[in-house]
Amino acid sequence: MRICLYSPSFGPRPTGTHITVDALARQFTQRGHLVSVLALGDPHTMKNPFAVNWLPTPFGSQWFPERSAGPLREFQQVNEFEVICAIDAHPTGYGALKVAEEFEIPLVLASMHGDVLNASPLRGRGHLWKRVIAAYRNADAVVAISPYMHQLLESLDEDREAMNLVSIHNGVDTESFSRPATRPDNFDDPRPFLLCVGDLTDDGGVSDTLTAMSKMRDRLGDTTLVVLGDGPRGAALRKLTHQLRLDDRVHFVGARTGDARRWFMQRCRYAMIVPYEQGNPMAALQVAAAGRPVVCTSPSAFDDICRGGVNGLRVPAASPNTLADAMARMQRFDLETMGLNSFELAQDYDWSDVASRYLELFELLRAGARHDHKKVVA
Repeated sequence: MRICLYSPSFGPRPTGTHITVDALARQFTQRGHLVSVLALGDPHTMKNPFAVNWLPTPFGSQWFPERSAGPLREFQQVNEFEVICAIDAHPTGYGALKVAEEFEIPLVLASMHGDVLNASPLRGRGHLWKRVIAAYRNADAVVAISPYMHQLLESLDEDREAMNLVSIHNGVDTESFSRPATRPDNFDDPRPFLLCVGDLTDDGGVSDTLTAMSKMRDRLGDTTLVVLGDGPRGAALRKLTHQLRLDDRVHFVGARTGDARRWFMQRCRYAMIVPYEQGNPMAALQVAAAGRPVVCTSPSAFDDICRGGVNGLRVPAASPNTLADAMARMQRFDLETMGLNSFELAQDYDWSDVASRYLELFELLRAGARHDHKKVVA
């Protein structure tokens, strides 16, 4: 099968979108399919077993969705793909919809980057938001990568039947995250630590974790906190750390990738992932594959991954007091057993199984099981 993965980004920083596109492209290629990635971004060299092609730099600061059709149309004319799988309605999905209609090939659209979250700035962009909705309503199939994303995408469809909404959970490389890792050279604190995984933003949940840590200071002994993530609020969060008198108990180590990221996940007592809103459960899957318990916010993307009392706990978002209570409860659990439960659960989300579900969907659409584009909103 000739497959185009059409992405709004692809490296060099391994974002959730990059990891997903790379994992799917590798899986499809290993199974003998011809895969090409078409991505928006600055061209750079990567070692991939599949072709990566780059969209031209857009005019101006915004990449309007209708402009994304032209490069894909030219790409399709040369490669004659049998299916297009586009990531996000903006900026790629709406243009992909126009091309799929023109060439009468199936379009699968997956929301990865949060374009339909309640906090998405696209919701206030008038006509642009209408095109986001049109892309999801008119695609041959829409992939929901978590239960929360399923709810959000379903809410975009007025009659709740026209959208061909398919649940295919995001995945994780279980072999990689269970592989032994080496301690980073620039981290030498020997004390046990909890791990907070989150963007350093207003709604990433890191400030709540710091506040909860301060409330638990006397009950955690010599346990420290490692913050794994980066973002624009780094300076403000370090200032909060000082105000809470946690300077000697908190390490901000940046986003980290590869071996270092794996080491922090494998060696923590447990991880806390507590954003205010989250659609992509990738970080929680990585922690689970690393064999550690996880504390996650609810409701969110983590419904299938964090099971209260089994491999972690669920807490309300934006509630540092409840998070502190959860930290106290976690001290009473057998964390090693919880970690084993996490690892066992992660096996159900390996990228090999996820890719198989995508390929099954592609084959159904190629066979005409669902191919009835509606009229596109202009």
